[in-house]
Amino acid sequence: MHVELYTDANAFDALREEWDGLLARSFGDTLFYRPAWLKAWWQVFGREGALRLIAVRDEGRRLVGVAPLFLGEVMADGSERVPRLSYERPDPAPPAT
Repeated sequence: MHVELYTDANAFDALREEWDGLLARSFGDTLFYRPAWLKAWWQVFGREGALRLIAVRDEGRRLVGVAPLFLGEVMADGSERVPRLSYERPDPAPPAT
């Protein structure tokens, strides 16, 4: 296995053809996993320097997995078992007090 880390949004375009091919042969092919959708999401909600897109390739360098992730700061209340997070936006608004 070979793991590649991308931190620039150009990765959505660079991996698009392979990524679409990977999804076409996967069980969970939906619009929301497509690089075009994720690129549009990132253009609206992404922050400079926060993208962490991980591509995994097999020994033949064929794309076998992609994990589009981002870095974000979370303000957690230590008294809560699970912090309140927003998975729609990298910058969740603080909870109302």
